[in-house]
Amino acid sequence: MMNPAFWGGAFFTALGGFLLSDAIKSYQKFITSKSWPSVQGTIIKSEVLRFDNRSSAYSFMVTYQYELNGKEYQNNRVALWTISSEEHCNRLLEQFPQGKSVPIYYPPNEPSKPILVTGPPWHNKKYSDIILGSLGTLMGILLMILAYFNIIGN
Repeated sequence: MMNPAFWGGAFFTALGGFLLSDAIKSYQKFITSKSWPSVQGTIIKSEVLRFDNRSSAYSFMVTYQYELNGKEYQNNRVALWTISSEEHCNRLLEQFPQGKSVPIYYPPNEPSKPILVTGPPWHNKKYSDIILGSLGTLMGILLMILAYFNIIGN
């Protein structure tokens, strides 16, 4: 029977593999969103909200409407990634003011799931999830190898 360090390594390998797989799928979706079709829509409401006075997290809240193939849609999704910095939220508020006509991007087979901003996140941590998943997987494999050869966990 393998020692507990081996099973800890197996856990980290599985968790890291899951995180890595999910991060790669998300990044692929970020990239493919840049080639999604678009339709003109109108910003109904946009504002920046702070979660509470003690928090440094902000949220860009927007509502927009658009028509596609004779059907009217309304949505509030901004991007495929989370936006929580004050700087990014204010940038979006300037870019998408109330009443402005803007392109609305939608997945070809799901026109009811649009976004305003395509592509990967703006922040400098575009690959952080991929790196984290890779490190977790590698750490788990290393733990399993060290435990298997009884270097740790005895």
